[in-house]
Amino acid sequence: MILTTSNVIANVTPTIITGVSTDLTKNITDRDFSVNYTSSDQFRLTVSFGATSEINYIAVAGTNIEGNKDGLSRVRVIDNGELIATINVSTNQVVVIPFESRSFTDLRIGLFNQSGSTPPQLTYAAAGLTLAVPNGGEQSGFARQFLMRNIKSRSTVNNLGAPIAIIKKRVALTGTLKTPNMTKNYSENEWQTFLDFAYSDHFFILEQETVSPGVSSGTNPSAYLCYEPTKPKATAHAQTRTLNNLAISYKVFTGL
Repeated sequence: MILTTSNVIANVTPTIITGVSTDLTKNITDRDFSVNYTSSDQFRLTVSFGATSEINYIAVAGTNIEGNKDGLSRVRVIDNGELIATINVSTNQVVVIPFESRSFTDLRIGLFNQSGSTPPQLTYAAAGLTLAVPNGGEQSGFARQFLMRNIKSRSTVNNLGAPIAIIKKRVALTGTLKTPNMTKNYSENEWQTFLDFAYSDHFFILEQETVSPGVSSGTNPSAYLCYEPTKPKATAHAQTRTLNNLAISYKVFTGL
């Protein structure tokens, strides 16, 4: 499991390479999900962020490229024409692509809708550095957000108790990350860097890394965007003062 700890393209106004439309390009890095950028090309949207400092992930959220759900739609990260990694998708899920840390000459993110059913749309993009959570980050009972759905339904019934109308509404999921037995050094350094970022920007969680360093493609069903962090905890271990039990709660957007 990895957590994102920085976003070097926050508030950057990118350049559209493929799919120039009348939408505002700054929408792509705006944390407000009420705005987005929709391509003028039925299949592709390619966005350039220019040169960057050292980063090891890119993330996109609020896309619509699932097409006919055959897994042939994709998200790509490119550096000045060099393909760095590809993730294939079959839903409009949040995507996080990790890769070996590097500085970019020209960071480009490409969306492709295999079916051409709708022009690619991008609501939010981020790029920066990540933190690998010690011990995998998954304790017993950890909620796998990417396997859930955030749909709440309510039915109106007739005098027989049978449903006659159903109202469906999407609601925010809530998650909690607990990392027990963390070292004093980790608690006072890496965890603090993460907390500072979490309270200043959206952060992402990727539970399963299907694109490893040196591997150019994979599938990515296990990422989600987190926001509105609450209840950060740091408590002393019951048996030793050299370890701490850490936790944080947050709201979740999966795109599903």
